[in-house]
Amino acid sequence: MTFENEEGLNRCLNYNETVQGDEEFANFKTLLGEELNIEEASEPTDIIWENRHFTTLTRFNRTLIVVGIVFLLLCASFVVIFSCS
Repeated sequence: MTFENEEGLNRCLNYNETVQGDEEFANFKTLLGEELNIEEASEPTDIIWENRHFTTLTRFNRTLIVVGIVFLLLCASFVVIFSCS
């Protein structure tokens, strides 16, 4: 969402506190049955656009592979050090 002035931005950012605190705004808590939670977007320069196509599952699988390789290397180094001593 783009705002024309700073007042609109500030009202939108304060929306969560306004709706949670007042019972007269209770009907504004949801939109199409989903609860609204408004947050400020990240700056485009803060996003690494090349990594956006990786899913959480892909990142988890890669982490498991790296942990497995490190574990195997630690076991191999333990065996080498133990056999040398």
